[in-house]
Amino acid sequence: MKFDADLTVEHDKFMMGTLSSLAAIYSCSCCCHNQYQTMVNCKRCSSKHEAILIYNYSNVYQLVLEFLEKANGEKPKTFAVVLLGAAQRILLHKQPLGHSMPNTRVVPEAVPLLLQRIIEILQRLLVVSDFPSSFSKKLIDFYKSLFLPPYCRCFLNCLNVYLWEDSLLVSVLKGQNITGERVVKGKKEVLFESIHVVLARTEKLREQNKYRELARYLKVVRTNNRAELQRLKDQIPFFMCKHGDFTSAGHHLFHSHDVSCCTACRLTPRQFTMYLKILRTGQVPVGNEPFYSGVWETPTGHVPVKKSDVIKVGLRILNRNAQLYMNPDSWADLIQVSCSDSKLAQDGSFICVAWKEPEETFQQSIRETAGLVLKELETKQIIILPKQFYSSYFPDEAMLMLVTQALVQRLIHAHMCTVLNIAMAFRRNMWALKYLFKSLSVRLDVLHAFLDCLIKDLNEKNNTLLTRTVAQSDAEHIGHFIFFLISYEHAVLRPVAHRIVDFLLEHWNELQNCPWQRNLATLLQNQDVTHWNTSNSFLQLKNKLRTLV
Repeated sequence: MKFDADLTVEHDKFMMGTLSSLAAIYSCSCCCHNQYQTMVNCKRCSSKHEAILIYNYSNVYQLVLEFLEKANGEKPKTFAVVLLGAAQRILLHKQPLGHSMPNTRVVPEAVPLLLQRIIEILQRLLVVSDFPSSFSKKLIDFYKSLFLPPYCRCFLNCLNVYLWEDSLLVSVLKGQNITGERVVKGKKEVLFESIHVVLARTEKLREQNKYRELARYLKVVRTNNRAELQRLKDQIPFFMCKHGDFTSAGHHLFHSHDVSCCTACRLTPRQFTMYLKILRTGQVPVGNEPFYSGVWETPTGHVPVKKSDVIKVGLRILNRNAQLYMNPDSWADLIQVSCSDSKLAQDGSFICVAWKEPEETFQQSIRETAGLVLKELETKQIIILPKQFYSSYFPDEAMLMLVTQALVQRLIHAHMCTVLNIAMAFRRNMWALKYLFKSLSVRLDVLHAFLDCLIKDLNEKNNTLLTRTVAQSDAEHIGHFIFFLISYEHAVLRPVAHRIVDFLLEHWNELQNCPWQRNLATLLQNQDVTHWNTSNSFLQLKNKLRTLV
């Protein structure tokens, strides 16, 4: 082969060395080299200027790297054989006695790097290339027959990859072995694989859509890269969802691994939203990249999760994850889940449902009970909700009030930088926003801070809620939201209502012909609120809106 000839030529050049001197490696600081004198038989530094051979392995190293890149296009079997041939050749190379230049390659450092690269490729090929078992064993046996110099002894057993037919691996994938351990001739054997093997096996199982087997494998496998293994283990709940086992996925979010705390502690806001959508609807994103797929599908044989269980999982995640707990958008997502149907819209968003406002006595009962429920969620993994939450009259409304009561605790804990998305998340369930205000009325300072932040969000120059072009359904939500703020008969909200009316009048030309205006005009016409709001600005706004109906 051409590679063998080229390698022989470059290796021969390396072994011949290059004439130079020690002064080329280490600068000579002898005083005989100053600008007034010239070196003439200087006894002090003459040895540094004698001719020596310098050996540079860089060209050989680069040649092997380029060959590995070119050989990558070969068929898997051919590629594997070529890799072992290259490994056999470079393992015979030795560093001659002599000197080397700084920042150049030498055999004891370069050969381990090349061998590591070759082994990583071979490990991947043995996992993903569907080699016959007999061929894979021949590759492994050939590698074992190679003589490894002392500086390569760390690679002695690196190609001992578990074949897919291995009894330990098979038992793990089938769920028969949940520890990843077995005893062979009195010795315990553990399913330990290189991280490159784990990544390759993960890729292969995902391509085959064997998500249940992949989850089982990642639960027990051990590797030499704890950080990367943690990243893979954090995907176990998603793989369970892809298989349709939503209940187990919800439980596994709070499972503490042997390498770190639970997955729920590290969820990002986008991941939190994704899991809420999956658990609420029983649908999963198509493909292996959940954040880049706009298509959702229902796994075969899945068992739906009760809405109450989804809410409990969401609240537990917020309690475990400080980033999500402080993030207003995460609370808005959980409120949307409480207000949503069990199906997603075509764009992957929640479909809002308007729940009936429960009677005041039922609301007060939930308000009194919710505190104990939320406290149990912080300390217990499994809790049984009181009977009020399973009422045949208001089951969905009770879960929405539970989430709202949790939001009350969050607002009391610390102020939020923005609250508009939270207020808008209730959509047509403005009675729940009223429930929030009443619950916050025990802490008027918190309620005033919430309302001040809401006004700030509405006045924000970059806020496009009132000016953007939206779908008709969203326009109706905005109209109902503004109507609620200016019509809710509560002393605390009256200053807010006046400020909102003034804001709408001030920006009337900018807001003119916005989709939500017609909806707001209809609501004001059908329900008279002038009995408490008789300000000139309010009447002026009402007259302007009347022309749109």
